[in-house]
Amino acid sequence: MVVEIVCCRVADVVAARQAGAHRVELCSAIELGGLTPSYGLTVDALEVGLPILAMIRPRGAGFLYDNSDFQVMKADVLALSRLPIAGFVTGILLADGRLDLVRMAELRSLAPHMDWVCHRAFDAVPDPFAALDQLMELGFTRVLTSGQRPRATEAVSLVRDLVTYAGDRLEVLPAGGLRPHNVASFVEATGVSQVHLAPFGWMPDVSTVRAREAGIGYGIPEVPREDAFREIDGDAVRAVVTAFS
Repeated sequence: MVVEIVCCRVADVVAARQAGAHRVELCSAIELGGLTPSYGLTVDALEVGLPILAMIRPRGAGFLYDNSDFQVMKADVLALSRLPIAGFVTGILLADGRLDLVRMAELRSLAPHMDWVCHRAFDAVPDPFAALDQLMELGFTRVLTSGQRPRATEAVSLVRDLVTYAGDRLEVLPAGGLRPHNVASFVEATGVSQVHLAPFGWMPDVSTVRAREAGIGYGIPEVPREDAFREIDGDAVRAVVTAFS
């Protein structure tokens, strides 16, 4: 059973490895659903020794990108593919929610030797089985999905059907709601061979106490918590890994 952990800092990757995780999805801005990590973060994360898959997502709020967004995505793939990462996690949609096959194929062509994962943009497509066929034709390795529900634990039936439909042609990586108390039963019910978790907790940053007292903030109001940042909870990761021991 492969346990993949979302990480946003080198300290997260260290915690994930110490807890027994097998693979990392590296991103920034988890509060926006994950954006492309910096080159420097990726370089240092690789030093920890876990396989790294880099998110390619230029902004939050969906997956319909203009040409300038797409040019940034291509530049990021070219830059990060020079590093010994395992692959990329990305997804592009058309206005009607279908996969943008042309652009996704163009991205993959920039680094065809690497793993390519379609992220949870998949959960917005109108026909998930047609989208699976399309991802297979594009040469994608796996798909990250919550089963088109807020949490994969609410979509056991669809996740199981996706696993059966994909067979050994494409890996289904479930995400959402998976915790130490339910992950083993979820795996048994769906037949998945891997799980994806983001067990973040809040860590205080005391450097801005005076600024907060003066009413000063550094982000837009919709982004919470100027006084703390998210960090991987190694105990939560370890508990999930232990569930399969």
